[in-house]
Amino acid sequence: QSLDTAETGANIASKNLLSVNDTTNLYTNETYGVLYMGIRTEDVNNGQNNPSKHCPLFTTCNIGEYYVKTGGDNSKGCLDSSINHCLDFSADNLKDPSNLNSDGKYIVYVVDSTTIPNKLEITQASTKFPRTFRNDGESSTAFRPIEYGTNGQFDINGGNVLFNYINFVIANNSGSMILIRTQTSQASLQNCQLKNISTVIDLITINANAGDVSITSCTFGTTTYGISSTMSRVISASVGGSVAQQLEISNSSFTQCTNSNGNGGAMHLEIGSGGEVQLSEVKMSECQGTNGGGIYSTISGSGKLTIKDGCQFSSCSSSNGNGGAIYAVLNSISDNGGIFIINTTTSSQSTFNLCEASLLGGAIYLDLSSGTENKYDLT
Repeated sequence: QSLDTAETGANIASKNLLSVNDTTNLYTNETYGVLYMGIRTEDVNNGQNNPSKHCPLFTTCNIGEYYVKTGGDNSKGCLDSSINHCLDFSADNLKDPSNLNSDGKYIVYVVDSTTIPNKLEITQASTKFPRTFRNDGESSTAFRPIEYGTNGQFDINGGNVLFNYINFVIANNSGSMILIRTQTSQASLQNCQLKNISTVIDLITINANAGDVSITSCTFGTTTYGISSTMSRVISASVGGSVAQQLEISNSSFTQCTNSNGNGGAMHLEIGSGGEVQLSEVKMSECQGTNGGGIYSTISGSGKLTIKDGCQFSSCSSSNGNGGAIYAVLNSISDNGGIFIINTTTSSQSTFNLCEASLLGGAIYLDLSSGTENKYDLT
């Protein structure tokens, strides 16, 4: 026990205060690291401390940083990527609420690949320390797979979560891979991908009156590996209602997202008062739904759907209805609500190319209730 475990370990090593017979590399060999542990005085808590608060004396130890890796052991502390890593998210240290929802740092590094067998409920709303799930290095751009078990889910119930360079792999899970469901919830997906799946569930579900969600530089489906469904979408979002709420999607692509028996091939949006969905530099290609090949949206009150900065819709189609790319219902619109395609310069114009509908609106179909006839701008 000491004020600072890392400093204490360094002092012991530099002054050779500890020696073991027939051992010449005690301070440098990680095999010995977990044999000699320390804990900071502030973490002792009268002996009722969490075991994860103990750190190896002579190896790098960052409280709140965890590692999962093929061949790992869930009974270990998950504290490094060499000998003390865990296998998946069923490890005690990862799912323990005193770690997962503490007010300190919580980062899980996926060294190569891992699975989430069961639901993780995230309630910690810290903006300083969002619960972070990412690849194994701050400078790495490699995608790391997280495969979902039947009951696997990131349940964001008031928490703040960041995903970075994750490849979401859906096998046979029974619920949305990411559920965002209460007012203080926030989520950010950066540089993530999802492809080559067939599903019967909405993959990302955002409940009304939850917090803000941003999706940046993500890829959903490819021309080779699409996302197919019979009654669901990549994103199903209810945005707004009684609180201000924003879903922002930028520099991301949706390719071959198909909803064969439902509305909205890629997205189903319900936008109420105080809610706004912004699409910026988004590409949708070969997406298909019954109505709204790319997007199906209902907008009411002061809710807004804004499409800007050169979004591209190509070869999207409605299979048995209207709106090859977009189908929007405007109902009881007030204030500045409605649907808006904003092109500030010629180079930033959004485009619709080779989109088609089986009935009306090859590119866009607007269902306007009385009084909403001027609540849109498609220029």
